[in-house]
Amino acid sequence: MHHLGLPNGDDFTLEEIIDKIKQAGDERLFFIGEALRRGQSTKDIHDITKIDMFFLEKMQNIIDIEHELKDNVGNVDLLEYVKKYGFSDKVIAHRWGNDRR
Repeated sequence: MHHLGLPNGDDFTLEEIIDKIKQAGDERLFFIGEALRRGQSTKDIHDITKIDMFFLEKMQNIIDIEHELKDNVGNVDLLEYVKKYGFSDKVIAHRWGNDRR
């Protein structure tokens, strides 16, 4: 798994993702991350799941940082920030498009 991402997240439609977050389960948080990544609002997710807004906003913050990484490939200042925030080298490489194996 990649942080809050599903390894096969692109295989799901937003409708399928919403269906997955309606029920509690092992992968629910990863589907919520994917929904946030696709622009679903924290309020909409809260209305569906009743998960506390504080927690959902923290998840949104992680997703926002992922987007910032993707938009700022090679930015050393951002790299320092995300490393302090706890992002792994694997996640950073993936967001920067360098996830060769």
